[in-house]
Amino acid sequence: MAEKEKEIACIGRLSVDKGGNMDKKINVKGIDFGEGTNFLIRHMQDRITGNFMFNGIEEIKKEEILEAIKEKEKENLNPVVEYAEVRCSEMEMKGPVLARSNSLVVDVRNGASGLTIDDIVLEPGSFGYCKAMQKECKPGFLTDRWEKGDTKNLVNGRPALIMGSYLICVAGKGEITPYTDGQVVAAPITAVSKEYIDFLIQYESSKGTKWQYAHEPGDGTVTIAHGVVIKDAAGNFPLGEDKYNEYMMRKENNDPLTVEEAYDLTIIRLEDYITKVRNKIEAEGWEVTQNRFDAMVDMVWNLGDIALGYNAVELLAIGDLSDPEIKRQLEIEILETAKSNGMWLKNLTERRLDLVQMAEENTYEINPMTDEEWNNNAYQLFLDKGVDQKIVEDYPFQKVG
Repeated sequence: MAEKEKEIACIGRLSVDKGGNMDKKINVKGIDFGEGTNFLIRHMQDRITGNFMFNGIEEIKKEEILEAIKEKEKENLNPVVEYAEVRCSEMEMKGPVLARSNSLVVDVRNGASGLTIDDIVLEPGSFGYCKAMQKECKPGFLTDRWEKGDTKNLVNGRPALIMGSYLICVAGKGEITPYTDGQVVAAPITAVSKEYIDFLIQYESSKGTKWQYAHEPGDGTVTIAHGVVIKDAAGNFPLGEDKYNEYMMRKENNDPLTVEEAYDLTIIRLEDYITKVRNKIEAEGWEVTQNRFDAMVDMVWNLGDIALGYNAVELLAIGDLSDPEIKRQLEIEILETAKSNGMWLKNLTERRLDLVQMAEENTYEINPMTDEEWNNNAYQLFLDKGVDQKIVEDYPFQKVG
């Protein structure tokens, strides 16, 4: 270890020159300091300014050090899951040692079973060779649980094991810490699923053969294929005016789109909506599953870019739908988008509730109501889902059949 690092003392539980994982460091102004959230530098402190001098060369403001430590603390709160790698400050590396769970009940966190401070089972049970003892490692722990768990984040009712947790070995006085969090890092989602394509086509082609021709849903837009907008309510032509005229001429000449043409046009147009949703997710820093990504795309496909600003879309993306209150809030807000042409529509109501199911249960089932169920029960359905009665009564319900 560099001489300058040995001069740095720790006001916490471990000094840098007594071990610690030096692969992870706090960096301030290009100078690396050892890992750990409790490290504060007190080397040659300037008594007047309260700043710190490093070997008398560069002044580092106390605020800069504290900010760097604060960022490190955020990192150290990451939950650790089963099969995370752990390391000892006194080990001589002979292969990875993995953390295992004691529990028979799985509490999944980011792709694997979450660990608690009670999970001190290591696999294998040795770090190979102990540098301090100068012999084979046979760890013995000072306590029967990890120190410094996250009491605000419980796994199976116990404080979660986090990156800042540690064990002290009574044999070689080594500090054992998580080296990786073990979490499954999913690649960013860049496309909709095949299941969603089938879902979309079922909804958009449910009205007979309308999808084969340019037609007006009644809200000022003109669509074709499986919901492809060729003229919006503001009079714009997303595919260009020439394409719009071409499709209108085909309608006039009774020249329908083939199944292949409709499918290809829909897939090509979906790319723009996928990009918009992906940009929204990246801007917000959300982590979403494929089914939730698909549900978001459907909202934007069906409602336009304005949907990206709806709270319903955020709840579809990251809402904890196992919480009845959050699910109810999503149902209220998403049903308020189930109207068009000044009335509540059966098709949109079914579609919105199917999106809630898609996000919650990862299923792409279509759940239509019969005409009788809709005509007799739609009003009460909206009230039962929690939509405000005044909002419900602002618009009539579509009569079907």
